[in-house]
Order: sequence, then structure tokens, then C-alpha cells
Amino acid sequence: MVKEDFTLATGVEDAAFIGIDEWGVLPFTASMDGEFSFFRISEEMKTNPTPKPTQVLQADFADGESFTSWYYDPIQQIAIFGSDQGTYRIVSINYQPHFDDEGNRRVEVQLETSDPFSIGTTGAPIVQINFYEKPGERIIGAIQKTPEGHQIHISRFKAKRSIFGNPEELKHTKDYDLTSEISGNPKGVLINGLGRGFLVYDDTGTIHFFTREGTSLTKEQSIVPFKEGIANIQWLHGKISAVVTSVSGQVDLMSMYMDHEAGGLRYHQIQSMRNLGGSQTLFAASQRNRAFVHGNGQNVFLDYATTGDNRWEINLPYSPVSAVIGSKYDRLVFSSKEGNLHFYKLDDPHPEASFKTYFGKVWYESQEKPEFKWEST
Repeated sequence: MVKEDFTLATGVEDAAFIGIDEWGVLPFTASMDGEFSFFRISEEMKTNPTPKPTQVLQADFADGESFTSWYYDPIQQIAIFGSDQGTYRIVSINYQPHFDDEGNRRVEVQLETSDPFSIGTTGAPIVQINFYEKPGERIIGAIQKTPEGHQIHISRFKAKRSIFGNPEELKHTKDYDLTSEISGNPKGVLINGLGRGFLVYDDTGTIHFFTREGTSLTKEQSIVPFKEGIANIQWLHGKISAVVTSVSGQVDLMSMYMDHEAGGLRYHQIQSMRNLGGSQTLFAASQRNRAFVHGNGQNVFLDYATTGDNRWEINLPYSPVSAVIGSKYDRLVFSSKEGNLHFYKLDDPHPEASFKTYFGKVWYESQEKPEFKWEST
């Protein structure tokens, strides 16, 4: 199912996150100062004990800008950096395939850096950031640190259509300050794949679910999934269901559904996955299905959310600090604190197939309860 392939000793020890193109030939490491180091995979590169980056690109940040948070979307190939002054920049990683006369493909890459945007309280560091984007709309969510405590801000941009039907430039349309609606100190915000749902979790271990209708945001629900508090919440593919991890490493799956009795959308637990044996130190979601890789220290697991099945687990000889799953669900890449990129081949064409899905009840996303039915990816 998973086989070790090769390791690149990149020497980049301060990488904040890693990524890879859809063809799996030009992975990168990215640092908080906006330096992206790309490594073109070749047989020569694989066997070089100290490979040099094929290309190093610098995001167009200003002198003196200091960034305190980041978020990377491997599907859209967009990274967003939040600064210590309450501003953020968006960096697009633009991969482009080129073909020679014989049809051989060569992938090139460029970076595109946005102007700085402000959000929330001027001068307050952004300690966590998230975003949603589709043609004609962008939504940014940010947690800021102030002397009075953390604040949670949402900022929405929208483009009107021209007389020819084409979207115009995005214009800032609305700001939301949700701080007073949160019971504790906000720790994180997630924007769902529709741009209409928001999960905010705080230091009391409470998840607050908001929905947007037009320009109005409404709190729908507050829930406490664990007694010991929440360490992290991460989206699965599609950004509707979320992997929720407790401080002690308990991993549950929560999904949105229509609660007809309450008359609105709600979140509830549909899977209790596992306990990592300690705080989560690693997470990456598949870009194709409901699989995700996560772990604590050297212990790493590849799990499938819909069935709750474990697809692979290992105790690695190093402690991975970042991970990405190839867009075709055919490759795992881990980075280590020593500056190495570890590549693994993944062969798992039907992760949704199991005895349970064929013969038992399965609690699918957006369903109110488990049912006897089978859905294939």
C-alpha cells in the first residue's frame, strides 16, 4: 500500500510547510519569510546526497514585513501569510506544463504575490488565518492577538459582473467581528467549502458554528466535543467535514447536516477515529477523497474518514513536521526538522471499500444517521 521511495536532503530546516504540483515532479519547501525552494525530481536529484534547489523564488514581500501565521491550500495552490501588524498577503504558486515537439512535459513555476490587505485590529498580530476563494468572491478569517485577548475577524470581498458578464476586480464589501460571540479566547477559524459556514474553536474547548446568508452571519450552534479541550480542527476534502483532535490526541470526525427538528444546519460527531497517544503534530488531507494522514511525533497514520478504517500506520525513524498528499492520491511527502523531504509511493485505489461499507451501516457526510448504503469515490 505505502512504500518508501526516496529522500531529499534539502538542507531547508526552517520550512513552515511543503507542497507539490499535480504531476509530482516539482515539490517545494516554503519558509515564513516567503522563500520557496523547488526541487525538480530526477534520477540525478534522487541520488545526490546534498541536492541544491532547482529554483528558489521569493514572494514579493516588503523589507521589514514579519509574518506570524500561514495557511496553504494544495488544491488551489495558494498560500496566505498573516503578519505581526494585522495585514496579510496571498501568494499564488502558478505551475505551468510545457511540452516539446516530442510531447515531453516540463513543469515550470512562478509566484504571484498580492498587495498587503488589512483585517481587524490595526497592528495586532495574526496568529491564525484561513481563507475561501472562488471566482468573484474571497473570504478571509483571522485570529488576532491583542492585549485584551484574542479577537476573531472575518473579511469578505466580492466582484460585481461587468456588462459583458465577466467578473470585475474583487472589492472589499463586509467585515465581521465575532469576538463577543465566542465564550472563550478564540484559537482557530475555518471557512467551509461553500463560503457560507464557519467553525470557530476557543480555549474552553467549545466549537461555535456560524452560517452566512447574504451579508448576515448567524451563530447556529455551540458544542463541546471533548472534556479536555481542542488542540486542532482541520478540514477534509470538500471542506464540509472536519477532523477534530483533542489535547490528549483523541481524533473524531464531525460533519454538517440538516437538523429538521432544529430547523437548520448543525454539526455532529459521525466517527470516533483513534487516539494518537499525544498531541497532534502532523496533518494533511487528501485532495481527492476522505483520506488523511496525521500523527504524533514519529507515529503516523493514514486513515479514511468515511469508514473509520486505518489504511496504513508506521513508526518512522524521524519526526515529520509537515506533510502533503499527492493530488492523485498516489504519493505521500513528509518533511523533517533536519531539512529532509521523504517521499513514499501510495497505492490505495479504493480506500472506501471495506467489509463495513459492503455489509454494515455507514454514516456518510451530511447524513443525519448511519444507513445501509454504499458510495464510491
